[in-house]
Amino acid sequence: EIKKETISIEVYPGVSDTIKGIASVNVKSLINGLDTVKLHLLHLSVDSIKHDGVTVPFAYNDTLISIALQSPVALGDTFELVVYYHGKPVIDPSG
Repeated sequence: EIKKETISIEVYPGVSDTIKGIASVNVKSLINGLDTVKLHLLHLSVDSIKHDGVTVPFAYNDTLISIALQSPVALGDTFELVVYYHGKPVIDPSG
């Protein structure tokens, strides 16, 4: 369960129209032993991800990020994930 999400974005207008972002997500575990979290991010580059301040491994397929937590999280415990990313955002087909 996502309790709070904070997104900070720097925009670099011009030829490249790229962004650099940091998404901080506070999560409450709804299961005991949670060891992986999945987040959606469309066609951007993920630089790194931290779980409670520690860099953790992840897999990303241009749509879904699968994050391996540093240790399993107990039912009801809360933790923070911070995702660092950049790239050129996809434009909605409607413009």
